[in-house]
Amino acid sequence: MSVTYLDAISEQLPAADTTIYTCPSGVTALIVYGLATCEDASGTTITTNIVQSGGSAAVTNIHGYDAFAIAAGASERLTKIEGACLHAGDFISCAAGAANAINVKFTIKEIR
Repeated sequence: MSVTYLDAISEQLPAADTTIYTCPSGVTALIVYGLATCEDASGTTITTNIVQSGGSAAVTNIHGYDAFAIAAGASERLTKIEGACLHAGDFISCAAGAANAINVKFTIKEIR
């Protein structure tokens, strides 16, 4: 068994659902850390999805944050989805309330 840590980052997140990380074949992945930073002058929101393999981001798989408000210039730790487990083909998807206003970073622990 081997363990690898990696960062999955999306800067200037679009307002549409965007895949941030997809768990590779033969791997179990744990979300160790999540952070969202608003670089917009008026603040905006973030929505996070954890999607099972073969699915697509939708209201049925929103986890932790559904249009969660982040103030202008603020950072918010995404603790509600930290510890979530992903299997091959599962993915994390996020959308900002306003395009190009949010940066997100997830630290992922991959176990092979």
